Amino acid sequence: MPITITLPPELEQYVREKIASGQFTDESHIVTLALHYLKSSDDLFLDSEDLRKLVAEGLDEANRGLSKPWDPDEIWAEVERRYAERESTPDKKAG
Repeated sequence: MPITITLPPELEQYVREKIASGQFTDESHIVTLALHYLKSSDDLFLDSEDLRKLVAEGLDEANRGLSKPWDPDEIWAEVERRYAERESTPDKKAG
Protein backbone atom coordinates (compact mmCIF):
# COMPACT_ATOMS: atom_id res chain seq x y z
CA MET A 1 0.00 0.00 0.00
CA PRO A 2 1.52 3.37 -0.98
CA ILE A 3 2.26 5.97 1.67
CA THR A 4 0.69 9.38 1.22
CA ILE A 5 2.39 12.38 2.81
CA THR A 6 1.39 16.00 3.22
CA LEU A 7 4.10 18.67 3.16
CA PRO A 8 3.99 22.25 4.39
CA PRO A 9 3.65 24.65 1.43
CA GLU A 10 7.29 25.78 1.55
CA LEU A 11 8.57 22.19 1.38
CA GLU A 12 6.11 21.32 -1.36
CA GLN A 13 7.43 24.27 -3.38
CA TYR A 14 11.01 23.15 -2.68
CA VAL A 15 10.21 19.66 -3.98
CA ARG A 16 8.60 21.08 -7.12
CA GLU A 17 11.66 23.28 -7.75
CA LYS A 18 14.04 20.33 -7.39
CA ILE A 19 12.02 18.26 -9.87
CA ALA A 20 11.73 21.20 -12.29
CA SER A 21 15.51 21.70 -12.15
CA GLY A 22 16.00 18.11 -13.30
CA GLN A 23 17.92 17.23 -10.16
CA PHE A 24 15.27 14.65 -9.24
CA THR A 25 12.88 12.60 -11.35
CA ASP A 26 9.86 12.73 -9.04
CA GLU A 27 8.64 13.15 -5.46
CA SER A 28 9.45 9.55 -4.56
CA HIS A 29 13.06 10.04 -5.61
CA ILE A 30 13.39 13.04 -3.25
CA VAL A 31 11.67 11.32 -0.31
CA THR A 32 13.73 8.16 -0.78
CA LEU A 33 16.97 10.13 -0.74
CA ALA A 34 15.84 12.16 2.28
CA LEU A 35 15.04 8.96 4.18
CA HIS A 36 18.45 7.50 3.29
CA TYR A 37 20.05 10.63 4.76
CA LEU A 38 17.90 10.33 7.87
CA LYS A 39 18.92 6.69 8.27
CA SER A 40 22.59 7.64 7.83
CA SER A 41 22.12 10.28 10.51
CA ASP A 42 20.70 7.63 12.83
CA ASP A 43 23.66 5.37 12.07
CA LEU A 44 26.09 8.21 12.85
CA PHE A 45 24.37 8.80 16.18
CA LEU A 46 24.84 5.16 17.09
CA ASP A 47 28.48 5.37 16.00
CA SER A 48 28.99 8.41 18.22
CA GLU A 49 27.75 6.43 21.20
CA ASP A 50 30.28 3.71 20.41
CA LEU A 51 32.95 6.40 20.07
CA ARG A 52 32.07 7.83 23.48
CA LYS A 53 32.47 4.38 25.03
CA LEU A 54 35.84 3.87 23.35
CA VAL A 55 37.06 7.29 24.48
CA ALA A 56 35.98 6.54 28.05
CA GLU A 57 37.83 3.20 27.92
CA GLY A 58 40.93 4.93 26.54
CA LEU A 59 40.88 7.59 29.24
CA ASP A 60 40.50 4.91 31.89
CA GLU A 61 43.50 3.01 30.48
CA ALA A 62 45.55 6.21 30.31
CA ASN A 63 44.67 7.02 33.92
CA ARG A 64 45.92 3.55 34.89
CA GLY A 65 49.19 4.10 33.01
CA LEU A 66 48.34 1.64 30.23
CA SER A 67 48.56 4.12 27.36
CA LYS A 68 51.28 4.30 24.74
CA PRO A 69 52.48 7.15 22.51
CA TRP A 70 50.21 7.63 19.51
CA ASP A 71 51.07 8.06 15.89
CA PRO A 72 48.65 10.41 14.07
CA ASP A 73 49.39 8.74 10.72
CA GLU A 74 48.55 5.34 12.16
CA ILE A 75 45.32 6.66 13.67
CA TRP A 76 44.29 8.36 10.42
CA ALA A 77 45.00 5.15 8.47
CA GLU A 78 42.68 3.30 10.86
CA VAL A 79 39.96 5.94 10.42
CA GLU A 80 40.23 5.61 6.64
CA ARG A 81 40.15 1.80 6.87
CA ARG A 82 37.01 1.87 9.00
CA TYR A 83 35.34 4.41 6.72
CA ALA A 84 36.11 2.30 3.64
CA GLU A 85 34.77 -0.79 5.42
CA ARG A 86 31.59 1.05 6.39
CA GLU A 87 31.06 2.37 2.86
CA SER A 88 31.47 -1.09 1.37
CA THR A 89 28.67 -2.49 3.57
CA PRO A 90 25.43 -2.34 1.51
CA ASP A 91 23.07 -1.42 4.38
CA LYS A 92 25.24 1.56 5.31
CA LYS A 93 25.16 3.21 1.89
CA ALA A 94 22.79 6.11 1.32
CA GLY A 95 22.21 5.64 -2.36
